[in-house]
Amino acid sequence: MMKKILIAIIVMFLLIPSVNAANICNNSKYNDLKQKAGKVKAEWSLKFEDEETDDYYFEIQLSNVDSNLMVKFEGVYYQPVDGNITLDAKLTGGTTYDILFYGGYGHVCVEQFIYDKKVKVPVYNKYYKMKECEKYKEFPLCDKWYSGSIANEEDFYGQLDEYKSKIEKGEIVVDEEKNNDSILPIVIAIGAVVLTGAVIFVITNNKKKKRKAKKK
Repeated sequence: MMKKILIAIIVMFLLIPSVNAANICNNSKYNDLKQKAGKVKAEWSLKFEDEETDDYYFEIQLSNVDSNLMVKFEGVYYQPVDGNITLDAKLTGGTTYDILFYGGYGHVCVEQFIYDKKVKVPVYNKYYKMKECEKYKEFPLCDKWYSGSIANEEDFYGQLDEYKSKIEKGEIVVDEEKNNDSILPIVIAIGAVVLTGAVIFVITNNKKKKRKAKKK
């Protein structure tokens, strides 16, 4: 009886498939993927549906994504193509987004959470295009990425008036060199045109004098 039991145990162990260590998501393989996920570069870019109406959104692109990784964003999984992923989502500014990395389908750590990369997208300030910003470059509301609150154009001009008032009172000192940076090229261009005109005038005038001298 004992002999039969022993044989049964041996047969049972023989029927159990051997576990291949190469097919296990161990700490070494997990950490390797985590390091690769940490090297992924994430960049945002500003896109326009219509530039005239400033109908815009942000897009996030990922580069240097290892083929053994995949990304989950807003419930959608993405796999890299040539190391790149463009998230198919029109994002708003002023928000920090979580991009989740998982083991890819060809890796033993498949679908296991690996890494969380946070990407902060700035606020786009459409008022930076206002004509007044050409003169008042240091006015905070003229910053393309100003993150404060601007309710509307009336609010913009109201805050600009306050800014001008503080300049007049000496409460704010404006860096004239920065404000003159945009004027300088215009002055140089005008000067070049005037100089060129003067040279042409002198040359033309000399030719006329020579012609008159020959006739005499």
